[in-house]
This record gives sequence, structure tokens and C-alpha cells, in this order.
Amino acid sequence: MNLGQFRTAIDRRTGVAADPSAQTEWVNFVLNEIALEERWPWLEKSTTVSLVAAQSSYALPADCRTVFSAYDASGNEYDDASVRDLVITDRDIPSKFGFGYYYSTDGLNLYVAPVPTATGTLTVRYIANETALSADGDSPLLPSAYHQGVVELAAMLVQNRRMAGTDDSRRADQYQKNYNRLLHKMRREALRRTGPARVPRIRPGAGW
Repeated sequence: MNLGQFRTAIDRRTGVAADPSAQTEWVNFVLNEIALEERWPWLEKSTTVSLVAAQSSYALPADCRTVFSAYDASGNEYDDASVRDLVITDRDIPSKFGFGYYYSTDGLNLYVAPVPTATGTLTVRYIANETALSADGDSPLLPSAYHQGVVELAAMLVQNRRMAGTDDSRRADQYQKNYNRLLHKMRREALRRTGPARVPRIRPGAGW
């Protein structure tokens, strides 16, 4: 569905002709809630960062929520480290201890160590934020098979806003249950496709 179709579906589900601007807000709220529930495979993206000699920080894509993998053109995989280690205390770990490649993020920028000594490329894989819908023809990254979950939770928000009587309350509860069932299905199917999340590796002596 696109935004216009989400609005129509919510109206039909609730029998309430809600304000279009409020509907847009609810749809985007629900899409963001779903995006934050898990590391969904449809939100995985990659980008290429051009490394510059003597530069340790690089801007991340505007839609980046969290980075989960980074590797350079030589196949060196970068391990996740803390901003404190790489930036605040200015520790160039590989230069001091002679092993490993590391990255860290502050939400806007990517930091790498060791500091590059020449130009190169770094492939960064990340989880994107869900697309914010504004025009009627805009569609989310969420697969169409799960769009009904957006309708159900948005319908609950409509009913909670009204809540003029017990009937509205019962409807809101039912919409919430329907959404929870769809969310459970999404988690089960996503896990079946991608397998369990990778367990982070902790090197001996790592820490603060």
C-alpha cells in the first residue's frame, strides 16, 4: 500500500473518517514502531565510504539507524569498538597493539582505526530508518505482506483517540491483538530467512 491506500484502509477498518494529517502521523508512527522492533532484513542496506589518508571520521547516510558490518577492499573486517576508545581518548588501537581493524559510530559519523594512510574504500552495511511517508503515492520499505499490521495498529490509535464508550475500547483491544499476531508472524518469518543474530565477539582484555 501507499500512503493514500493506508488512509483508505484505516477509514474502512474503523468506520471513522479521520483527519488526513492525523492519519499520516499515525501511519508514520506505526511504521517507525515496527522498524524499531527488530533488525528486519528489508531495512538492511550498504554504502561505500571513500577512505582518505589521515582522516578517521566519515559521514554516514542520512537514513542510517545502526551499522552492523564494515570491511575494506582487501577483505579486512572491522570490529565494533566504542566511541570512547576511538575518539574521546584518541586511542589508535591497531597502531599501539599491532592487530585488528575497528569502527565506531556516534549516529551521524563512522570512525575507523587505524587511521588510513592512503585512499581506499570501505563497505558499510547498516540498518536503515523506515521511509517517512508524506505524499499519497509514497510507499514504505516494509513489505506489502505486512502492511495490514500498520492498518491494525493505526486503527487502534484512532479508537483510543475516540474512546467514547466501551465498544471503542473493545475494538481498540482487538486491533492491538491483531497487530501483535502479525508482528509475531513477521519475527518468525524474518528469523527463518536470516537465522539468529550474530553474537558479538569480545577480545581478551577488551573493555574500558
